[in-house]
Amino acid sequence: MRMFNCLTLGAGLFATIISMPAQTQDGARVAAVVKGLDNPFFQYMHRGIEEQAKADGVAVSIQAAANMG
Repeated sequence: MRMFNCLTLGAGLFATIISMPAQTQDGARVAAVVKGLDNPFFQYMHRGIEEQAKADGVAVSIQAAANMG
């Protein structure tokens, strides 16, 4: 159940970033909060958010805990 919730959250964040209309991307900023970066899943999510934001020309601020413990 916990993994399902994490995957659902990740999919939601990804969908939010890629669904921004082109006319609002000028100066647009997105914030994302992910769980601990000691988990490889969230490391990949962090990288994916940054890559997609760069591709869309959106400024992104990502906050994360150092670990999930």
